Amino acid sequence: MAKYQALEAEKKWQDFWDEHHINAFDLTDEEKEVYSIDTPPPTVSGHLHIGHIFSYTQAGIIARYKRMQGYNVYYPMGFDNNGIPTEQLVEKKLKINIKQMERKDFIEKCLSLNEEYTEIYQNLWKKLGLSVDWTKTYGTISLEVQKIVQQEFVKLYKKGAIVSKEFPALWCTKLQATIAQAETEQKEFDEFFNDIAFTLEETGEKLVIATTRPEMLPACKAVFAHPDDERYQKYFHKNIITPLGEIVPLLPDDKAKIDKGTGLVMCCSYGDETDVFWFQKHNLEPKVVIDRYGKMQDTGLTEIDGLKVAEARVKMMEILEEKGVVVKRTPIVQSKLMSERGKVPVEIIPVHQWFVNILDKKEELLAQNDKMQWKPEFMKKRSN
Repeated sequence: MAKYQALEAEKKWQDFWDEHHINAFDLTDEEKEVYSIDTPPPTVSGHLHIGHIFSYTQAGIIARYKRMQGYNVYYPMGFDNNGIPTEQLVEKKLKINIKQMERKDFIEKCLSLNEEYTEIYQNLWKKLGLSVDWTKTYGTISLEVQKIVQQEFVKLYKKGAIVSKEFPALWCTKLQATIAQAETEQKEFDEFFNDIAFTLEETGEKLVIATTRPEMLPACKAVFAHPDDERYQKYFHKNIITPLGEIVPLLPDDKAKIDKGTGLVMCCSYGDETDVFWFQKHNLEPKVVIDRYGKMQDTGLTEIDGLKVAEARVKMMEILEEKGVVVKRTPIVQSKLMSERGKVPVEIIPVHQWFVNILDKKEELLAQNDKMQWKPEFMKKRSN
């Protein structure tokens, strides 16, 4: 008995499926019920990995199963080839710098490399035997998709559902772009918890605040403590003076933690996402002291302006030491939010952004969620 040749058999049946359009979606078929599979297109950022194989195999199994049940299955395959990951791939692969090229020339490079990697992706999917209708393939960089996106954007804008405003965003100083929470990762660093003395304006009494980001002191606009923290209740709504001479209020807020540091936390624009929340909630006026390149600006201190954030942290501590306001420094291991692709700490920078109003559709969207059968069930809670 001849040995089974798996690769030959696979190619035979793959060719058979293509020749007989086994996986094709028939738009003219009005008898069969349509079963549509909508999956996020894989990002064209390099070679596919086992995670891609695992997730798309699941979708392929469902497509095949539903087709065998008699459904008219619509399962297209897309490629997300219009974004920062693709730009980075082009820069790395071709050893070029986007900042040193004309936009038109760089786009041409992207389009050329996109074709190469899209073909690699598609060939691998076919070898896996995914039950995809390859006549319905699309790329997010295509003119057709760009046109659809722009048309929908204009529709929403005319309806008043989209507005543009400046708002703090997660910013990668290397990529020079905003990034999503999903594009971040955590990394541990050796840092210091710095206990710094502020002064109560009314009495001159010293109040100690613990911070890991002393370089943000020029942007401090308030100090917070938990409403139940008995140590500071008598100081609420009084003014305190920062070591740099700024007068700011001491306010109660339940996001402050009694058991963290000294219980007092300075609110700066913007050290973290809690700061963003506090500035909005308490209507504080921000002072932005970090620019888009991760350098200090408008601090009022010539020895700080122009320094990178990490350098400014060291220099600020030298200044505070000279002022005699450093009470204690405690070595700690701190987990910082990093740009997954840029490999640099994320900063929070105000930038102009477009916002889509979905709150008026909230109940309608939740009702649609209830109609769906979630597997596993806990994913429904995440969606809500």
